[in-house]
Amino acid sequence: GSSSSSSCSSFSPAGGRSPLFVCSLTGEVSEVPPNLGRFAELARLMIYVAEHPAEAPAAEAWVQQESKAALIEGRRACSGWALHKDIASGGEFWHCHISGRSSWESPAAAALYYSKVATHLFDMRASMAAAASSAGSSCPPSAPTSPVGSLPLTACAEAEGCGEADCCSSVCSTSTGDSDLEEDITISPTAA
Repeated sequence: GSSSSSSCSSFSPAGGRSPLFVCSLTGEVSEVPPNLGRFAELARLMIYVAEHPAEAPAAEAWVQQESKAALIEGRRACSGWALHKDIASGGEFWHCHISGRSSWESPAAAALYYSKVATHLFDMRASMAAAASSAGSSCPPSAPTSPVGSLPLTACAEAEGCGEADCCSSVCSTSTGDSDLEEDITISPTAA
């Protein structure tokens, strides 16, 4: 199952201690990166599939389910948050009218990053397996079959200088319904 994730930043406390991670949405401080368990579970799955290729279809179904759940989680994380423009800097930021908190990062950033990495890793594994099995034939490798992996997401991993409000803003502009994810995700918000 998936664990909750959040937008987070890190800082190194005085005295050379390990970095701490601060959730910009809740203010919670932790010594452990917020998505560590989630990515460890994904890594274990990838290793298992490499050792047991017959289990790939079941693993792919799990990855698709987790990726979709992360997209929905990203939408829910945006509840009560709106995109605004900072008059002084011209930069965009997120503000939650319920809690009064503000963040330069989209509340959906961590969930979208996980979703994108999960589908990309599995699609890459599938492509490599197809290439290896067809190495002796003249047939070109087929494209990944995962519809989730082809979603036009703007993931923080792809953006230089992640932390800007528009990094993952497209998800926060959508409804919380599950239908037609691809169409909803490509809609961009209007700055308030």
